[in-house]
Amino acid sequence: MWGCRRCWQDRPCRDVIFHQNIGLVFFRFTKTYEGPICKSCLHALFWQTTLITLAIGWLGVISLIVTPFFVLNNVWQYTKNIAMPNSY
Repeated sequence: MWGCRRCWQDRPCRDVIFHQNIGLVFFRFTKTYEGPICKSCLHALFWQTTLITLAIGWLGVISLIVTPFFVLNNVWQYTKNIAMPNSY
């Protein structure tokens, strides 16, 4: 394993997928963070993507539909992988 894709440290990692949505009236912007992530980056990415999505992910017609699924996915990924060890 190459280590964490976010901090590049050689730590125990798990494959995760976090989605972030920023909704505007007529547009929406999404980001997807995917790959092996260590536990400390798991915390940071979860809070970053989920809080932004909760705060401004709802603004727009399509975003109103998509945002709950993104938030549920982020919570599922976080709770599924939170038990990973911190280091070797």
